[in-house]
Amino acid sequence: MTTPMGPLVTVTPLYHFSSHSAEISIGKGVRISKYDGSVSFDQVLSRHLQVHEPDFLLWYDPLRLGEMAEADFLGLYKKGVEGFQELTLQLTHGVLGFFLCLRLFKPGRLRAGETFIIRRGKNEELWNCLSSYRASLMVVDYGALGIPSKSYNLEADEIPFFVAFAESVIPLLDSLDTYPALTQALFLYSADNGESLDAVGSVTALEALLTKKEENEGLTYRLALRIANLLGSDANSRKDIFKQVKDFYNLRSKIVHGVTLDTKLRGRLNALDSLREMVRRVILSAMALYSEGTPPANLPDIMDELALDDESRKRVCATASKFLHLSPQFSSSTERSDTTAVGFTNKNGQVVVRNTGKPGTDSAQVLDLLMVFFRFPVACSGLRSFVILHLLPGQWDCQGLPSAGGDSGSFVQ
Repeated sequence: MTTPMGPLVTVTPLYHFSSHSAEISIGKGVRISKYDGSVSFDQVLSRHLQVHEPDFLLWYDPLRLGEMAEADFLGLYKKGVEGFQELTLQLTHGVLGFFLCLRLFKPGRLRAGETFIIRRGKNEELWNCLSSYRASLMVVDYGALGIPSKSYNLEADEIPFFVAFAESVIPLLDSLDTYPALTQALFLYSADNGESLDAVGSVTALEALLTKKEENEGLTYRLALRIANLLGSDANSRKDIFKQVKDFYNLRSKIVHGVTLDTKLRGRLNALDSLREMVRRVILSAMALYSEGTPPANLPDIMDELALDDESRKRVCATASKFLHLSPQFSSSTERSDTTAVGFTNKNGQVVVRNTGKPGTDSAQVLDLLMVFFRFPVACSGLRSFVILHLLPGQWDCQGLPSAGGDSGSFVQ
């Protein structure tokens, strides 16, 4: 890692992650660097990394990002064991938000291990592990990591779009406690439990967002129609999406009832990536509509009405698409006619930065994007509820921490 970080940071191993850059900088406190064994860690973290060598490491500096003040850190440290759980949450909740944004930013499966809180003293090379926490919201099957799998790819030239995307999405993540269905959908989308359970979880995520509690009859038809209305750009794409959803719903039913999958169902399970991409797009569409004042409880009825009114469909879908990021390699028949949202690639292959309708080559637009580097990420108090609901308390090792009355200046460069 060539870019210096503060003396107290978090580090998370990334698996099946690829980039042409050996190091990607995201603002002043986030780095993704290729793992090459050149950084010195203590035995705890070194042995963890030896279980399966990661492709990259995510470095996250909550103090440099301003997510936690030095005085607050020392105050919680003085409480000893009583304050360590709260300290863990505060030091890792920004990582949680980062992972959620990264997963929603583009298609692909982002696999990440434990997030380790590490420190080193002045003029020291060795990073010592203080604690670990599962901020990635997934359990890594280290045995399965050796199986060839598609990588989550992130390139340096995508970072301005990611920063703009994250700045729009993170405020919504602060309100997760007011949108339980979205919380559940994000948790299921982040999981990595094997293809069968992930298929079950993905369909369940779609149900959580687009069905009503009292609905029992015709649920497959209703869900398929709503997703088709939300994501389909024309009649043909809506028919295709409608059929896909029905097929995936049938697959889930067979899995949960223990039915042996035939060749056709196995083929559908092998198309899990397309189901996950559908979930990503529905999550972002629901978030966009929620940000514009649509109550979550009204979303299923609104989707039903779109089948009867083309103008309403165009208007609602334009609003729903504002967070979607489509890179050229993932353009599909479901691409929207709205080509002016942040991160979109239009039908001419031009990248559009803002809602100006102009390609992303205008210097003023690029400067606007670069300016947000120093405002991302922001602390999200709502994320704490999400963490508490889904994560287990971390275990702390206080050895190596300075005393509460020590040189507080050693914590911040």
